[in-house]
Order: sequence, then structure tokens, then C-alpha cells
Amino acid sequence: MKLRFGASSFLNTAPLIEGLRERSDVTLIHLEPSKLMDELLNNRIDSAFVPIVDYLSNDSVELIDGIGVASLGNVKSVLLRLYKPLKSIKKIREDPASHTSNLLVKVLARELFEIDADIVNHETEEYDAEIVIGDKAFFKAPKVIEEIDLSFAWKELTGLPFVFAVWVYKNGDSRGKEIAKIIRESLEIGKKRIETIASRYSKQLGLSESFCLEYLTRSVYFELGEDELEAINEFRQKIIPFFNKELSR
Repeated sequence: MKLRFGASSFLNTAPLIEGLRERSDVTLIHLEPSKLMDELLNNRIDSAFVPIVDYLSNDSVELIDGIGVASLGNVKSVLLRLYKPLKSIKKIREDPASHTSNLLVKVLARELFEIDADIVNHETEEYDAEIVIGDKAFFKAPKVIEEIDLSFAWKELTGLPFVFAVWVYKNGDSRGKEIAKIIRESLEIGKKRIETIASRYSKQLGLSESFCLEYLTRSVYFELGEDELEAINEFRQKIIPFFNKELSR
């Protein structure tokens, strides 16, 4: 039976899944980031590239060490778009594709922006700001008076990079080493094909190839070390007040 891998189709995920795309022994399934953990826990996929908050709040999965999507400074694809001045913001519309960014905004609102704003459902029609993640964040929106890059804001608050997503598989899966090996091989292929990926996505998204290449080589990176582990732990500590139960990790 083929191993099933789940990930978003966003540009920032492309180098991680480049090698998976051409393997005959795996199935690659594209879903919004916020849906991937449920698919894994319900055995509909075998490994998932999940938002970091889903990893932190679930002890039923194992982390594939050293691989993820992180940024140190402006990430360009995770934004808070303001339709009113920051200090006037009362309602922030969530992005349904995100779990991590919605919580990150809560942290930043309290500790950096110093505003008392509610995160409201994405179907809400009245809001003062909205969270936007993924490729759609690359495109300008009407009536926006300011865009705050959430990775840059996190660095301003903590001095650390921000880790947005990581690869996981279920605890006790005997294929864990095989899954990790396949993921690492896929990333190595992706790193060698960065220019090809940038060219492909520029056509898909209608963006310049130079923009896509700069994004993949300067805005995000894919190998995690000690600084990124520190950043994950820092984020964990800061989101604890927003959970009704103890975090799993």
C-alpha cells in the first residue's frame, strides 16, 4: 500500500514536497493546513505537514526532526491586513486555513500591539482587520490601510524566527523511519530545483519568477535547528493562556 502524505499546495511548501510529486510509491494529498491533522488522526493519511500549533496541542504524533517552514523577519505570506488604524481594531477575522496564525495574532495583540481585539469567524461580514495566509497574501487587497507581516512582528517581539509548520506522523507507526527518510529525500530534491519550482509557481500564480525565487530563498527556509526549537518553545509558552486545557507538549 502506498504511503499517503498530506500538505498544502502553497508556494512555501513546494520544496518540501517536490520529491513526493514524482514517486510512484506514495500518494500526495493537498489540503488546507488547518485540515491536515484531522486527516492524519483519522488514518486518511500517514504523514502530514501540520501547523505548529496542531503539533504542540496533540501528543498523538511524532515530529520529523529538523524539517519545517520557518522565517526570520518578513515572510510575506502571513499577514494581518488592517482596514482601520491598529489602535482602533476591535474585530479581526480569522483565516479558516490557519490555526497557528490565528493564535499568533492573539499573542501579538496582547504583547506587542497592545490592543484588545476579538478573533471572529471567517464568515463574519463586519471586521476591522483580517488574517491572511498562503499564496493569496501575495496579492494586494482593496481598502487595506496597512499590512503587518506576522513573522516580522514575532521577531520584533522575541528576536526569534517563527516556525509555521512541521512534518509529523502518528505515534507507534512502524513506518516512521521510512516516512522521515522519504521526507528528507524530497526536500533535498526540492532544494536542488528551487529555480524550477519558482518558474512553475510564477506561471500558476501569475507572479514574477524573481518574486517566487526570492520568496523561496530569502523569506522562508526549511531546515530547523536550535534557534527554531527555542522559537517553538517560546510560542508554546505564549499560547498557553489561550487554551482551556494543558498543552500536550
